Amino acid sequence: MPVRTEVAIVTTPTEHAECIALAKWLDRHGICYTHVPLGGTDAAAGSRARAIGAKRGVPDYLIFDRPPLRDAMSSSRPRTAHIYVTHGVALEMKRRTGGRVSSAQEEWLRRLSHRGWVPIVAKGAGHAVEQLVALGYGGAPR
Repeated sequence: MPVRTEVAIVTTPTEHAECIALAKWLDRHGICYTHVPLGGTDAAAGSRARAIGAKRGVPDYLIFDRPPLRDAMSSSRPRTAHIYVTHGVALEMKRRTGGRVSSAQEEWLRRLSHRGWVPIVAKGAGHAVEQLVALGYGGAPR
Protein backbone atom coordinates (compact mmCIF):
# COMPACT_ATOMS: atom_id res chain seq x y z
CA MET A 1 0.00 0.00 0.00
CA PRO A 2 1.52 3.36 -1.02
CA VAL A 3 2.27 5.92 1.68
CA ARG A 4 0.37 9.09 1.17
CA THR A 5 2.13 12.25 2.21
CA GLU A 6 0.51 15.65 2.14
CA VAL A 7 2.31 18.88 2.60
CA ALA A 8 0.32 21.83 3.78
CA ILE A 9 1.52 25.05 2.24
CA VAL A 10 0.96 27.93 4.60
CA THR A 11 1.33 31.38 3.12
CA THR A 12 1.65 34.61 4.96
CA PRO A 13 -0.73 37.27 3.62
CA THR A 14 0.97 40.11 1.79
CA GLU A 15 1.19 43.53 3.39
CA HIS A 16 -1.34 44.68 0.78
CA ALA A 17 -3.84 42.02 1.90
CA GLU A 18 -3.29 42.97 5.55
CA CYS A 19 -3.88 46.65 4.67
CA ILE A 20 -7.17 45.79 2.95
CA ALA A 21 -8.35 43.93 6.07
CA LEU A 22 -7.37 46.84 8.33
CA ALA A 23 -9.05 49.41 6.06
CA LYS A 24 -12.29 47.42 6.18
CA TRP A 25 -12.13 47.34 10.00
CA LEU A 26 -11.42 51.09 10.21
CA ASP A 27 -14.30 51.85 7.81
CA ARG A 28 -16.69 49.54 9.66
CA HIS A 29 -16.00 51.47 12.88
CA GLY A 30 -16.29 54.92 11.32
CA ILE A 31 -12.71 55.89 12.12
CA CYS A 32 -11.29 58.93 10.29
CA TYR A 33 -8.03 57.82 8.64
CA THR A 34 -6.07 57.71 5.44
CA HIS A 35 -3.55 55.36 3.91
CA VAL A 36 -0.44 57.13 2.67
CA PRO A 37 0.28 55.67 -0.79
CA LEU A 38 4.02 56.17 -1.23
CA GLY A 39 5.02 52.95 -2.96
CA GLY A 40 5.72 53.96 -6.55
CA THR A 41 5.68 51.43 -9.36
CA ASP A 42 8.80 52.78 -11.06
CA ALA A 43 11.61 55.31 -10.65
CA ALA A 44 9.72 57.99 -12.58
CA ALA A 45 6.67 57.67 -10.29
CA GLY A 46 8.93 57.93 -7.24
CA SER A 47 10.62 61.00 -8.66
CA ARG A 48 7.26 62.68 -9.36
CA ALA A 49 6.04 61.86 -5.85
CA ARG A 50 9.18 63.30 -4.22
CA ALA A 51 8.87 66.44 -6.36
CA ILE A 52 5.47 67.18 -4.81
CA GLY A 53 6.61 66.48 -1.25
CA ALA A 54 6.37 62.73 -0.67
CA LYS A 55 8.76 61.64 2.06
CA ARG A 56 10.41 58.24 2.42
CA GLY A 57 9.37 56.34 5.56
CA VAL A 58 6.04 58.05 6.31
CA PRO A 59 3.79 55.56 8.15
CA ASP A 60 1.24 53.58 6.14
CA TYR A 61 -1.78 54.91 8.04
CA LEU A 62 -2.60 58.17 9.77
CA ILE A 63 -5.63 57.96 12.06
CA PHE A 64 -6.96 61.43 12.77
CA ASP A 65 -9.44 60.53 15.51
CA ARG A 66 -7.82 60.93 18.91
CA PRO A 67 -7.42 57.70 20.87
CA PRO A 68 -10.53 57.31 23.06
CA LEU A 69 -8.57 55.89 26.02
CA ARG A 70 -5.93 58.32 27.21
CA ASP A 71 -5.00 55.97 30.07
CA ALA A 72 -3.77 53.35 27.62
CA MET A 73 -1.10 55.70 26.33
CA SER A 74 2.44 56.02 27.59
CA SER A 75 3.33 58.73 30.07
CA SER A 76 6.00 59.82 27.59
CA ARG A 77 3.38 61.64 25.50
CA PRO A 78 3.55 65.46 25.49
CA ARG A 79 1.46 66.93 28.31
CA THR A 80 -0.37 70.21 28.74
CA ALA A 81 -1.80 70.87 32.19
CA HIS A 82 -1.59 67.13 32.97
CA ILE A 83 -3.76 66.23 29.97
CA TYR A 84 -2.18 64.13 27.27
CA VAL A 85 -1.91 65.97 23.98
CA THR A 86 -2.55 63.36 21.33
CA HIS A 87 -3.42 64.05 17.74
CA GLY A 88 -4.01 60.54 16.48
CA VAL A 89 -2.18 57.37 15.54
CA ALA A 90 0.66 56.85 13.06
CA LEU A 91 0.57 53.17 12.10
CA GLU A 92 3.22 51.30 10.16
CA MET A 93 1.96 47.98 8.79
CA LYS A 94 4.17 44.94 8.25
CA ARG A 95 3.44 41.36 7.27
CA ARG A 96 2.73 38.89 10.06
CA THR A 97 6.12 37.33 9.49
CA GLY A 98 9.11 38.99 7.92
CA GLY A 99 9.24 42.63 7.08
CA ARG A 100 11.19 45.08 9.16
CA VAL A 101 10.90 48.73 10.00
CA SER A 102 13.42 50.78 8.04
CA SER A 103 15.51 53.49 9.65
CA ALA A 104 13.47 56.12 7.75
CA GLN A 105 10.23 54.62 9.15
CA GLU A 106 11.68 54.53 12.68
CA GLU A 107 12.65 58.19 12.33
CA TRP A 108 9.15 59.20 11.19
CA LEU A 109 7.51 57.30 14.04
CA ARG A 110 9.89 58.98 16.50
CA ARG A 111 9.27 62.45 15.04
CA LEU A 112 5.50 61.99 15.04
CA SER A 113 5.59 60.69 18.63
CA HIS A 114 7.36 63.88 19.70
CA ARG A 115 4.57 65.84 18.01
CA GLY A 116 1.77 64.12 19.91
CA TRP A 117 0.98 61.13 17.69
CA VAL A 118 0.81 57.57 19.03
CA PRO A 119 3.25 55.45 16.99
CA ILE A 120 2.30 51.84 16.24
CA VAL A 121 4.12 49.13 14.30
CA ALA A 122 1.77 46.25 13.54
CA LYS A 123 2.57 42.75 12.32
CA GLY A 124 -0.61 42.17 10.33
CA ALA A 125 -4.15 43.50 10.52
CA GLY A 126 -5.03 41.45 13.60
CA HIS A 127 -2.10 42.90 15.53
CA ALA A 128 -3.06 46.42 14.38
CA VAL A 129 -6.65 45.94 15.53
CA GLU A 130 -5.49 44.62 18.93
CA GLN A 131 -3.38 47.73 19.47
CA LEU A 132 -6.13 50.08 18.28
CA VAL A 133 -8.70 48.41 20.56
CA ALA A 134 -6.26 48.85 23.48
CA LEU A 135 -6.35 52.59 22.69
CA GLY A 136 -10.15 52.54 22.78
CA TYR A 137 -10.97 52.45 19.08
CA GLY A 138 -13.53 50.10 17.59
CA GLY A 139 -16.66 50.50 19.68
CA ALA A 140 -19.89 49.41 18.07
CA PRO A 141 -19.56 49.08 14.28
CA ARG A 142 -21.33 51.79 12.29
